[in-house]
Amino acid sequence: MKNIYAVDDSASIRLYMDKSLSKMGYRVELAEDGDAALEGLKEHSGTIDVFVIDVVMRRMDGITLIKHIRKIDRFKNTPVIVLTNLDDQSMIETAKAAGANCWISKPFEAEKVAEVIESLVQ
Repeated sequence: MKNIYAVDDSASIRLYMDKSLSKMGYRVELAEDGDAALEGLKEHSGTIDVFVIDVVMRRMDGITLIKHIRKIDRFKNTPVIVLTNLDDQSMIETAKAAGANCWISKPFEAEKVAEVIESLVQ
């Protein structure tokens, strides 16, 4: 069972990811923004196979969160999928430079996220 750590400030997106990905056999952990994610990661002792992170969030944006995650030794190589409703090439490049592995635009289908997860974690 692959462990997914999803971070999005939209409660409806978190609920959708949790229900959809859980039904597909993933274990899903959720955080409501970058600050909550970092707090959760401090106490997290298990494995995270993939992060799924929204770019635009209150308190701490996804790009900043990715930079923090990449500084944590045990997560520096963990794949990161970025979700956003922004379709801006410079934002995509900024996310990749911060350490994101790929980009999925909102609205999205959970099946697409699962497909990308499987391509990143063999």
